[in-house]
Amino acid sequence: MTNREKTTSRQHNSFRKIEILFLALVLIIITCSSCQAVFLLSVLTNDMIITERQKDVSPDGNYAVVYKNVGDALIFGPQKVRVQFLHQGKVISSFDDEIADDGGSGQVETVWYPHGADAILMGCEQRPSHHGFSFDPETDVGMNTQEEAVSVLKERYGDEVLFLHEDGEYFLFQLGEISFRVKNDVTLTDNYEETKKLMEESSQ
Repeated sequence: MTNREKTTSRQHNSFRKIEILFLALVLIIITCSSCQAVFLLSVLTNDMIITERQKDVSPDGNYAVVYKNVGDALIFGPQKVRVQFLHQGKVISSFDDEIADDGGSGQVETVWYPHGADAILMGCEQRPSHHGFSFDPETDVGMNTQEEAVSVLKERYGDEVLFLHEDGEYFLFQLGEISFRVKNDVTLTDNYEETKKLMEESSQ
């Protein structure tokens, strides 16, 4: 092979290498674009995928709280949740919320009360989120009797809790040296922990 033929052969091989590198680069760009497109499509369609995760039925069987995942948590993001309150299978109330659980789905729990339910959403990156549902949507307060309030508070804090008296929309209770208020709402919301914390801070 002459020197000219050798030079031509080397040039041909160089061109072939350039062609291969160019084709490889094009394939990489196409692959990355496809991955980005797939990721973007998954993000856009994520909220369209709704799956039931838990259903809790009331003791009398007439009511239920249904928890549904709206899509999946993306890259350590929050899990979107839809919570529905049903009466005899019919949705009478619904809301959407999120659970911050470091990319997980978190936990859900239902606590039943004499006149409704408390839907609780829990995650490792948030405080428990409480949502009350009333059996009678037209009534927000004043539905619990003294006996019902005492029963719920004893279950919540033990038999040592004492009923003091009723004051408008509130019941007053005492536990040890702490007197606290309980709102006469669906979940009998109380301020025991806040009152206890204030007393501890003031005594320091």
